[in-house]
Formats: sequence, C-alpha cells, structure tokens
Amino acid sequence: MPESKGGDSALILFSTRAQTYKYPKGKIPPKDMVELATSFLGGGTYFDKPLKEALEVIEKSWFNKANLIFVADGNA
Repeated sequence: MPESKGGDSALILFSTRAQTYKYPKGKIPPKDMVELATSFLGGGTYFDKPLKEALEVIEKSWFNKANLIFVADGNA
C-alpha cells in the first residue's frame, strides 16, 4: 500500500456519471479550482456512481484513512 501523504485530496464530480480529480498535498491550481467550482456535468443526481468511485479511490490509494464529504441537492 502506498505511503500516507497527508493533505492530499480528491474531488469526484457526479451526475449520471462520476469524474475524479486527485491533487497531491491539496495543491489545486487556481485555474482548476475555478473550472471545477463552475462545472456542471448535466443529467440527474445519482448517488451510486460517486459513492462507488469514492470507495475505489479510498481502497486503492493512500486515501485509506480519508474523510468523505458528500454534497448534493438531495434530489436523487
């Protein structure tokens, strides 16, 4: 298993699909931050795909002791 890299982060955008971005030591370039904050994947809100993707990220990387924050409009 990879060594712990405290401060790393992953962002999973979701709708009918999930799209994952990983940033070492939380270093998100400002351009990426603006782009991610204003992105819209379209489609509905499906909880299954992003939760499965989050589990895969946590299980297959140094995120094995990660906190998961799930933000949605609640309309599944």
